[in-house]
Amino acid sequence: MSIINEENKKTLHKNKIMVLDFYFDRLNMLIWPRFTQLTDIMNDNIKNAVIKNFKLYNQTTVHQSSVKFSQYLKSMSQLKQFIHQDMVGIRLSQLKASYMDFLIKMSQGHFQD
Repeated sequence: MSIINEENKKTLHKNKIMVLDFYFDRLNMLIWPRFTQLTDIMNDNIKNAVIKNFKLYNQTTVHQSSVKFSQYLKSMSQLKQFIHQDMVGIRLSQLKASYMDFLIKMSQGHFQD
């Protein structure tokens, strides 16, 4: 939704139509709290993950949680291309830090039972 909003705003600015700027800004103000809530939920889920549930016994494949997180991070990075605001970068860095902590905990607990 926010990508569509930004693209419409850029198109109107390119055509020098500034009438709807207030509308687009207001729409962004409505979208950002939900975006913040979703990233906070993802961050909390990573921090509260139980390491025992993520052990791979005698498997050489990538864990499904790593695949899903990388897909989520990829979509957020694509969003960052369209929206030139620092908030996306801050949220991505928080998620990256949480996930790196999670990976460190997983690696430390890998050989423990």
